Amino acid sequence: MTYFNKITAATARAFALIGGAVLLLMVVMTILSVIGRGINAYGLGPIPGDFELVEFASAFVIFWILPWAQISNGHVAVDVLARHFPKALNRIIAVISQILILAMAVFIARQLTLGFWDKFQYGEMSFILMMPVWWGYLAALPGAYLWVISAGLTLAQSIFGNPMGECKGGSHDLT
Repeated sequence: MTYFNKITAATARAFALIGGAVLLLMVVMTILSVIGRGINAYGLGPIPGDFELVEFASAFVIFWILPWAQISNGHVAVDVLARHFPKALNRIIAVISQILILAMAVFIARQLTLGFWDKFQYGEMSFILMMPVWWGYLAALPGAYLWVISAGLTLAQSIFGNPMGECKGGSHDLT
């Protein structure tokens, strides 16, 4: 495994841990906000802009976890029939699926970047908290770009190394 692969895998894992921590914070905030709604009569209330915060954080969490899902082969796979195919056919299927995932990652990262620039230029603000909407896009971009890099590495791994159909322990050699 190359040094670049190790750095990418370690970064993807760190991103996933940060994304998971943010997800836990979202859960705690949502619980507190619901409790606040329930005891509104006692002077407490929901957290202002809770749904805006969940919206911003959800994009962050998704894109920061995707690189690790890619590297650890955590995507959904339906192999009811594929396990009966010859290894060569499984390898072709793995390469084609990795090409499609890479194309999707590049397309989504590109669209996210364009969306960021659009929201940044027009200065759109969230309704309740009056936060710039581009903050959410900007927070998601590092994860999206790392997903592209991870998808490129797993494609290369499928072509030259350990294809998805022959993964040991459900993960590529990148981890």
